[in-house]
Amino acid sequence: MAKQLTNELENEIITTNHSERRTFMHYLMFFSGQQFSILGSSVVSFVLIWWITEVTQSELMLGLASLASLGPFLLVIPFSGVIADRANRKLLLLIVDLLQSLFTVGLTIIFMIYYTPGSTQNQTLLITSIFITLGLRGIMQAFHSPVISTLIPTMVPPKYLSRMNGVNFLLSGIIQVIGPVLGAQFLKLFGVSLTMWIDIITFGIAVIPLLLIKIPAIVREIDVKKQKFREQFVEGIKVIKEIKGLFALIITATVINFFFVPVGTLMPLFVNKVHSGTENDYAIVMVMLQIGIILGGLFMAFFKGFKNKIRTAIICIFIMFLGEALLLTIPSSLNARFWIMGSLLLITILPNPLANVSFNTSMQLIIPKDKLGRVSSVLGFFSMAISPIAMFLSGVIGEYMSIGLLYLISAAMGIITTAILYFFTPARHLDKTINEKAAKLEAEAKLEAEQEEKVEELIDDLEEVERESILVSLREEAISYDVSSNK
Repeated sequence: MAKQLTNELENEIITTNHSERRTFMHYLMFFSGQQFSILGSSVVSFVLIWWITEVTQSELMLGLASLASLGPFLLVIPFSGVIADRANRKLLLLIVDLLQSLFTVGLTIIFMIYYTPGSTQNQTLLITSIFITLGLRGIMQAFHSPVISTLIPTMVPPKYLSRMNGVNFLLSGIIQVIGPVLGAQFLKLFGVSLTMWIDIITFGIAVIPLLLIKIPAIVREIDVKKQKFREQFVEGIKVIKEIKGLFALIITATVINFFFVPVGTLMPLFVNKVHSGTENDYAIVMVMLQIGIILGGLFMAFFKGFKNKIRTAIICIFIMFLGEALLLTIPSSLNARFWIMGSLLLITILPNPLANVSFNTSMQLIIPKDKLGRVSSVLGFFSMAISPIAMFLSGVIGEYMSIGLLYLISAAMGIITTAILYFFTPARHLDKTINEKAAKLEAEAKLEAEQEEKVEELIDDLEEVERESILVSLREEAISYDVSSNK
């Protein structure tokens, strides 16, 4: 009986620890494969954006390109998170990644057939094809993003959450540094058509670990499959409203995205049209920007996180808006203007990983795991819903106003509205909720560790009792044997 109890307890502990380690290793395998896919997408995105910039020289076209990518994403994201909570996540990722690859194959074939370097023939067809492909890929990303957001808290131990999010930003930043450099060189050596095959090749590499790993199912309090899409989306909103200050924070994030959108949307033309830069100059600027993300991600990868995460994020946002305003001051006559521009963007974007990691870790702490997919969809929808409007307005206003002046006005409005929405709403109290939840989880983890220690001590005691029992039995058998031998 004692031996059976000992074996059961030992097996339970060994199984639990081994299962957690194996799940974490599977996530690391998946994460590694995804970096190849991100690299391919980074190269192709650079090439397509620069091609549109050079061919059209239009702020409106760049705005429409961003709108074509993000618009469908935002239309689908409210429902995709619900599907992420319902469906087999591994199968969903495989289908989404495969479709994205097929869309890129289609665009590549169109360019190979209809594109002639230096010719304006078929330009409308090619631009339209790019917009359609960006839209279709945006739809796929609407399914991909919520699934990824649910994998981290379900496959990564809680004590590694903040650092894993930091590592994510770090490696993504490194890849985004390499992407523009490779994109500029491939564009010169191979042209647009052949360079797009990079995205397809890296997809093939990324899908291998996805096929090999096992993604655990989420334990749900209710049968999610019996709920309707609308009910689950409404449930996501309800969860957000139950957390005091979270809805106000989402509105703040929406405003932040609106006023920071012009930087990313119009940067290619800011380099090419305003400062007469080439694809290599644009690559320098983007590399410096990504180095800022790397440094921020590196900091968060080795730092356990800030105590007041939301306040930290808001301070970081103020720094980013200040950097956006200073872009206007860069003189277009300096030979080193692109290095200055890149350095300023590095400083501007450096706080971004700190803000994002702080925000993501906060959400992963206070939102129940079985509702994280649908809540992530609601968060993404509300915080990014304004972006398509901002992209379109950036393009339209950019046609009539200098890009530098647009940056300055956007930054000033961003600082003012963010300050009002944070300091005069319940969002400023959200850190208290997060810290209380973190303390509760830490106490539960400590209690669990103490219980495991007691179980291990019990196992040791039982094993000692069992060993003593065996020794006693052996002694008795030996005495009986000696007695029998003497007889």
